[in-house]
Amino acid sequence: YKSKIVAKIKSKVNNQPCQSLNNPAAEFEVRLMPDGMLLSDPVLKKSSGNTQCDQAIVRALLSAQPLPLPPPDQALFNEFRELNLKFRPNE
Repeated sequence: YKSKIVAKIKSKVNNQPCQSLNNPAAEFEVRLMPDGMLLSDPVLKKSSGNTQCDQAIVRALLSAQPLPLPPPDQALFNEFRELNLKFRPNE
């Protein structure tokens, strides 16, 4: 499910600001509600080294809502409620 979430977000990234970097990677923490919407704004945990690239990923995170849902089992949802997501927009 995490890979489905990352794939949906990556499909929304305008990677033009990230192209000047070799292979940028950024990490964000996100908190999900049961409907796939973000509970709060994404938190940047590790920058790609380019503020514009990081902002492009945040915009993609916000526009990709609702994110793919985990299985309806409450125990599994709890595992996907708080996620650390790593993005490499140029891949």
